[in-house]
Amino acid sequence: MAPRRPPVTALAALLVALALAAPPRAAALLAPPGMPCPGGRVLTRADLEAGGARHLRDVLRLAGLDAVTVDGYDVEPVVAWGLPSAARLRVLVDGAPAAAATSLEPAGFEALPVALGEVARVVVCPGPGVAGGAWGGPWIDVETAPPARHAYGAVDYGNETGDPGPDRYLDRSLPNVDHWGPDAEGALVAPWRSAGGGAAWAVLREHRLLPTDTAIAPRVFAAVAPDRYPSRVLRTAAAALDAGGVRVRAGGRWGDDLPHLAELGREMPTSRRSVQASVSAARGAGPVALRGHVAAARFSLDRPAWGRLPAPLGWTETRLDAAVSARAGRLAAGVQAEHTAASGPGLTDGAVGAGRAWAQVGRPARRLTVQASVSESALSVGGAAEVARRVGPAQLRLTLAVDRTPPRPGPALWARRGYAGLDVPGRPALDAGPPRPTSLALARLGAVVERGGARVEASVEAQGARGPILRPALVPGGVAVGGAFRSVEAEGVTIVARAAASGGAGWLALRASATARGALVGDDAFALAWRRLPAVRGRVEATVRPDERLSLHAALSAWSGAAWTGYPEPDVPSAVVLNLALGKRAWGDRLRFAVTARNALDARERTHPLGAVLAPRLFARAEVRL
Repeated sequence: MAPRRPPVTALAALLVALALAAPPRAAALLAPPGMPCPGGRVLTRADLEAGGARHLRDVLRLAGLDAVTVDGYDVEPVVAWGLPSAARLRVLVDGAPAAAATSLEPAGFEALPVALGEVARVVVCPGPGVAGGAWGGPWIDVETAPPARHAYGAVDYGNETGDPGPDRYLDRSLPNVDHWGPDAEGALVAPWRSAGGGAAWAVLREHRLLPTDTAIAPRVFAAVAPDRYPSRVLRTAAAALDAGGVRVRAGGRWGDDLPHLAELGREMPTSRRSVQASVSAARGAGPVALRGHVAAARFSLDRPAWGRLPAPLGWTETRLDAAVSARAGRLAAGVQAEHTAASGPGLTDGAVGAGRAWAQVGRPARRLTVQASVSESALSVGGAAEVARRVGPAQLRLTLAVDRTPPRPGPALWARRGYAGLDVPGRPALDAGPPRPTSLALARLGAVVERGGARVEASVEAQGARGPILRPALVPGGVAVGGAFRSVEAEGVTIVARAAASGGAGWLALRASATARGALVGDDAFALAWRRLPAVRGRVEATVRPDERLSLHAALSAWSGAAWTGYPEPDVPSAVVLNLALGKRAWGDRLRFAVTARNALDARERTHPLGAVLAPRLFARAEVRL
């Protein structure tokens, strides 16, 4: 059957026409007070503590984002804005870009130069909008605040994947021993406050992780030397300076790692080194408000002596990002440029760059944004129209957007340019195909009703998209899984409906949310990509705070099954998962205790066809702050 090709171009033209013809009367806010973007989610520091957050990656879980994990450690967001996994979630720290990973690997959060204790709030926005100096697509902004001076050490005891039973590996000399292992973290936070109100602080942390769940242990042990236990030992150092509207942040990460690389179909032994830095500033010049940033990052991934895989890896990647914007009354404009330079075995051209310019006119109740972007392969124009209106007690908002983004740096692009660092003898090479941009047309209608301390919101959106996705053709190969990946173009239209309600009284806070989505029309590649995401997802959570030093949190999440066609075991089951958390402070907040239980109902929790079935997990955390 010939693929059904939705008229994405015609849909985009219709959306722009509707936006320009919108009535001028509008009085509602596009985003409620305290919410910097429509349809977004804000997590405060208190929310993170009550939800049992132990690492930065827990932010993704508490925010309810679609994400998958293979080993229980790395959590990869699956950005479902048009095409799942076609574009990465933009990660910002205090409004400036932050490098979470290279373009070869999962975009986890642990590499960010931020300590969990300095996070003031986390803003999750579905987009489109302006953030990090650029206009576009979903993003997450980790906003920090100078923490109080302290040194702390914390020890977690538990298991990220649960205790799988008597075949759990502890050490080569002690096989078949049940093991719930420790996970340690330490930090030194030392701010020095100036007379002008500025501050500086530094953070150190170390994580020791054991990716040896029985579902992945055969691959992991086969990838390392016989005398090497496959642990992940990673250290992160960061420092920040905030003074006079200028913020400087720098950080580095180093250690031995075992990330799962999707294109390789298995874990890759890696010696990791990275450094990054950013400078951002905000200034006022009369009626004009100026903002800008410069960010740079350099990564190095090498094959360590203890690695047994023949893939040479040998990857270095440098990123530069700069932006400046100005706002005066109803007008705003900005420019942003980014450049990536990479090198590795066989790579013939490691340079990728793009520049963007955007202009915005209007107020939040009625706003029009236009963007132009240029890259080595294409010149494209996009934009959005936003209109808001109050109808009775409801605040309605309509967002119409079109976008066309150039091919992003990733394994497909680098393989097309000859990179052979992931080649394994006997494994077919990645079939990258020609470079393809991603086109998107989006229409979203949302409503918000607020009464007292209660809030109800709902939205429905149609997304028309065309762009490249990777289709796997994995086959079992001994203890490993490997095979060919093909980059193919997918096209289709998706319908997404969301609803959420929140409220509370006194010491009780409640929130419930639900999402339903699916491919309405499209070709086979488009339908297969969307089947990797649960069609229905819901979450109910409650937080009880009898006093400022005690919190209890419960979250019941449910999602439907998914299918990853092309994998040996493609079906990912539906699940109902209960997570519980208890937090307590004592001795003037110097002592902090937390107990977290995940998957307390012993559901079959699995998010990736090559990943572990995450059994019930129990964590106990003790933290001392001096």
